[in-house]
Amino acid sequence: MSVTVYDKHGYPICKGDLLRSYHFGSGKGTRYLYHVAVEKNGFMWAVPTAHLEPTCASGGGKCLLSCVGEVEILSGYGPAPILEYRDRPKRQEPAKVQKKRERKIT
Repeated sequence: MSVTVYDKHGYPICKGDLLRSYHFGSGKGTRYLYHVAVEKNGFMWAVPTAHLEPTCASGGGKCLLSCVGEVEILSGYGPAPILEYRDRPKRQEPAKVQKKRERKIT
């Protein structure tokens, strides 16, 4: 049984999604880490994109997606018949969070 993991915008992360997470810096000098979502033994892992090219040196280690923190989906397709990740149903926020956001707006 796999656990559904969401990106910072509320989209569910699926196998094969290209992910980006903040690494260091700010403004124009911001640097990001790029990973691919992989499912193994019922867990979602973030694997560095360098691991997809066998001739490249290791570009870092893999980690559980729940441990990555604020990740963002850059590209992803599926599950069928959904064509793009933006078409996936977003996570519903708890009622408490929605009320807090409404108070800030008004």
